[in-house]
Amino acid sequence: MTATATPAEPVVAVVLQQGGVPEQLPAWTVLVGQVLLEATFVGVGGAYASRWLGGLDLSVPAGEDLRWVGLGLGGALAVWGGSTAISVLFDVQSPSSTITTGFTEPWALATFAVRGVLVVPVAEEILFRGAIQRRLARTLGSGPAVVLASLAFLSVHLFNFVGGSLLGLALAFATLFGISVVIGYVYERADTLGVPVAVHVVYNAVVFGVGLSGVLG
Repeated sequence: MTATATPAEPVVAVVLQQGGVPEQLPAWTVLVGQVLLEATFVGVGGAYASRWLGGLDLSVPAGEDLRWVGLGLGGALAVWGGSTAISVLFDVQSPSSTITTGFTEPWALATFAVRGVLVVPVAEEILFRGAIQRRLARTLGSGPAVVLASLAFLSVHLFNFVGGSLLGLALAFATLFGISVVIGYVYERADTLGVPVAVHVVYNAVVFGVGLSGVLG
């Protein structure tokens, strides 16, 4: 099922981000590509924020920030739940995750899940909220910054899905965009990167848990 690995495959996996054609790549190759991409997110986002935006505040949420974590998580799950309800009510042919579709080995699914919960949220929030959104907010204001940063966030997730109808893909993309807007909003209100990271971590944990329970159950 998988092609013979070549030295160029990690580069291909990076370009595809979430492995747009994982069935053609070994699991370890896609994993290496994703780790390299996330390291790039952290390196570029962290360096830019440190050089031009006064650094990153990744403090653990406490006090009032916990309220924003709760509101952000509730909002993100509401967007996801609403999208799921629309899919069921209107019999929308939803796309599948490239990870759960492309890989069936328990070690691969477990590794992608752990990475998706503990690594991806930190890397993505450093770049999209800590660097891009903050920079845009200083130039354009909070509202446009949240929208444009969310569009940038969506752009790197375009290969997350396979199959489904055009309507299903559009709904999946709209869901990702909506969740990103929610996370961007609570970041603007809390003004500490620990809040969107916490929301992203818990949200991904819930989604991965539900997804893997369907694959392994």
